[in-house]
Amino acid sequence: MPRKARQQGESDIYHVIERGAGRQVIFEDSVDRRAYLLRLKQLLEEYEATLLAWCLMDNHVHLLIKVSFAGLSSMMQRLGTGYAQYFNKRHEHVGFLFQNRFFSQPVDSDAYLQAVLRYIHMNPVKDGLCRSCGQYRWSSFHEFLAQDQGLCDKRYVLELLGSRRDFLALHRDGADDGLPELHLPAIRPADADLLLCLKRLLKEYNVADIRLLPREDRDRVIRELKSMGATNKQVERLTGVGRGIVERL
Repeated sequence: MPRKARQQGESDIYHVIERGAGRQVIFEDSVDRRAYLLRLKQLLEEYEATLLAWCLMDNHVHLLIKVSFAGLSSMMQRLGTGYAQYFNKRHEHVGFLFQNRFFSQPVDSDAYLQAVLRYIHMNPVKDGLCRSCGQYRWSSFHEFLAQDQGLCDKRYVLELLGSRRDFLALHRDGADDGLPELHLPAIRPADADLLLCLKRLLKEYNVADIRLLPREDRDRVIRELKSMGATNKQVERLTGVGRGIVERL
């Protein structure tokens, strides 16, 4: 099946998400996160792009970025490739670090931009990593409260919202009322990503041995694959477990 073409936005502002292959961790520590941000900063300058918000989670990245449509794929490819080479060398990691394709969505209205901005900064809160945006270190939330210049163009966002007080208000409980709903499609993992996950889950077993596992262990593996967004058909094809069992779990 051919890939769906990327959507080009009128504003040249995009919400970008890049995930680790098979949901693997892409940042082991603060050194890794700083290395990623350094590469991002260098490429922002080279592509004359503007960063409006960012958040680094353990196994994925959110960016709200203003860049030409022609430069978007090139910039993200160079960012991902350069960081993966660094990560693999530092951690003696073998294989792909990121999923084959990053997700991007145009942000063509002020209301939608506010919704994406809030979503990015609230991501650690929703994942249970902290109780408030201010408690999470690796996002642009702190940049908007500081006087010095960070990675983001704070002026663009603060002029849209009105003030830092309005910025804080956007991130309070219930502040998403009235904002557009984000339509982030469930990104079906590629077979290669699922196989990587299977190998980690099975450890000393081969993928072909999954049907020989005790029922409880087999079911745990299948549930993990489905929690990644794998379809029943994918799980059946990769594991050899019957469709009826897969559908019941």
